[in-house]
Amino acid sequence: MIADMKALDRVGSAKIGARKTFEAAQQAFVQYREAECKWRSTTAAGAGADEVYTACMADLTSARTERLQALLK
Repeated sequence: MIADMKALDRVGSAKIGARKTFEAAQQAFVQYREAECKWRSTTAAGAGADEVYTACMADLTSARTERLQALLK
């Protein structure tokens, strides 16, 4: 995605800053994912918390990846 955003910047959207704004959005997503998964894991009882956290991280990452791939089409 970074490469695609750099390419957009080279062809005219540098005024918008496609790469810079994507990087900010990605950083915000990573922060959200961490907070969301920590919160979800606190609702799990006992040893299940680690499993809930891991599943959450995988689910949110997969959803983000699918969304980014759809945007690139």
